[in-house]
Amino acid sequence: SGLVGSEMCIRDRRIVVLSEKNYRDYVDLPSYVIEKLNKGKISITNFSDVLRYALLSKYGGLWIDSTCYTTANLPDLNNIPYYTSKQRKHDDATYISRYRWASYLMGGMSNQIFVNERNLFFEYLEKENCFVDYLLLDYFLNLIYSQSGTCREMMDKCPYYNENILKMASKLNDAYNDTLWNTILSMDTIHKLSWKLRYDMYDKNTGEMTVFGKIVDLAWNYKYTMLGVALLVLSLLLYFSKKGRFMSYFLYVGFLLDGYGILIDPLLGGTKNGDLALVY
Repeated sequence: SGLVGSEMCIRDRRIVVLSEKNYRDYVDLPSYVIEKLNKGKISITNFSDVLRYALLSKYGGLWIDSTCYTTANLPDLNNIPYYTSKQRKHDDATYISRYRWASYLMGGMSNQIFVNERNLFFEYLEKENCFVDYLLLDYFLNLIYSQSGTCREMMDKCPYYNENILKMASKLNDAYNDTLWNTILSMDTIHKLSWKLRYDMYDKNTGEMTVFGKIVDLAWNYKYTMLGVALLVLSLLLYFSKKGRFMSYFLYVGFLLDGYGILIDPLLGGTKNGDLALVY
């Protein structure tokens, strides 16, 4: 997923992890919405559609699905009224959005589009017990676009951001090489992937690493580095503890000599922990 990439791209921001225990501290939702979630009448996915526009209408910012893989800093939207992935394919009627927006990537300053979308969800769920369509939010956005001149003007004025957001997904099972990888990265900085499709780390016929394999490799390298730092701190703390000094040697020498390979490699698909040795 895009989680590792996103971790690297928002380090200068305060991160608040919303959960079922704390989301009410940040937004006010009607009791009937929460009740329908608790009773299973709407799914957690449906609820996330409501939550995203409640958040955007109150704070502005950026909603980005976890299936988006980021390869550069996220955009600064402090002074941008409306932001989304917008492509020059308005004649393509595959989706109700016609690529004029992407609900998985939307943000900007708090604006009337987000307020209208939030209010439509509230009014709909006050009367209905289920979502009539998985992409109901896109139908609402299309309604807003057609009925509100102010919102339509804002959406039309939005530049064509992230036009190549779907390109990486079409190349994930291709054999990796530096030229292809750099070409993909030059196309866009946010890439929409999918958990519904199967991607292979290695080509079944040639055994070569795929583009997807490269992403996984980068993710494990990042996580290994973080794990190495944690282990280094732990070994130092144990070293200065009389009772833990022997264990600190074990941690230090074990990872330098790849001593945990038998345990870790099967769990991580054969990834070596040489990166940990470099940390030390």
